[in-house]
Amino acid sequence: MNIYIDRIKPLFAKTGKSDKQLEIEIGLPRSIIYKWDNGVNQSYNKYLPKIAEYFDITVEQLLGKEGNKKSPSEKPESDEEKELISIFRTLSPVKQKKLIAQALLEADEQNLKEN
Repeated sequence: MNIYIDRIKPLFAKTGKSDKQLEIEIGLPRSIIYKWDNGVNQSYNKYLPKIAEYFDITVEQLLGKEGNKKSPSEKPESDEEKELISIFRTLSPVKQKKLIAQALLEADEQNLKEN
């Protein structure tokens, strides 16, 4: 799944906003949207919190995960996950977004190492 093509690009038509505005407003490197659109670069993960904010939605909504139920095959939350969620909920919205951005960067790095 290409998140840009499947989830982000349709939001431009839906909201009337433009990719150029997005690029400028959140400080994206020039021509990165062109690369995302053509599958050359998929570095959008680290920008998801800013992109969601640009469209005035949550990252979960942007990814199409809001309202999704866990499947029966998923493991229940571990104590560590519960603790992380508890800590996350105590943070201000700005700090939550920063934490999400950092987690996405860590996930990208891990995916690069695994591939």
